[in-house]
Amino acid sequence: MQKYNFFFNKAKLTFVITEEKNISSLLSDGTFLYHDRKSLQPVVEDFWKEHHSKEVYIADNQKENAFSDLFSFFKVEKGAGGIVEHENGCILVIRRFGYYDFPKGHVEAEETWEQTALREVEEETKVEGLSIVRSLPETYHVFMKGQVPVLKETHWFAMKTGYQGSLQAQTEEKIDEVRWVTRHDLCFMYPQFYNTLQELLTKTTYLIEP
Repeated sequence: MQKYNFFFNKAKLTFVITEEKNISSLLSDGTFLYHDRKSLQPVVEDFWKEHHSKEVYIADNQKENAFSDLFSFFKVEKGAGGIVEHENGCILVIRRFGYYDFPKGHVEAEETWEQTALREVEEETKVEGLSIVRSLPETYHVFMKGQVPVLKETHWFAMKTGYQGSLQAQTEEKIDEVRWVTRHDLCFMYPQFYNTLQELLTKTTYLIEP
């Protein structure tokens, strides 16, 4: 069973992917099951219009259709970023709009996820000598751009660097702080991260002392 969470402020829409053989048993206990786009529409509207948390169960062979149908209700933006670990063990953190964050940004034409992530980390922090270690789980969140609901899909990568230079916040991206923090510090800062990144951190090992 896999779970994918889509956040809108404090509301959460959860896609639960389960084996097709389990679907018949779920029918009898009042669980909401995905069938098609029409069946998904009231759930999605309740999520982003009323800010109600919802859980949708989806047969594994319907996963691709369910994601496609969900995305069709929103303007979709794609981004990529990195959680950068220095060779001394510290983690690179930025702050914008009063929340701690990790550097990330929009995918540009013909870029791969990895190219975007490396470029955005360097542009937003001036850290160089970056290398990708592995992929991390994607995050999904919804926000309003005027009257248009936007779903942001962000791909994350674990990165390493031995950079010894100074840090510089990209202020035009509303970043007001860039710094290296220990994993111990990261645990205390955890409540001040966006909920998407709180989930990302709990799925990884960055909150654990090596």
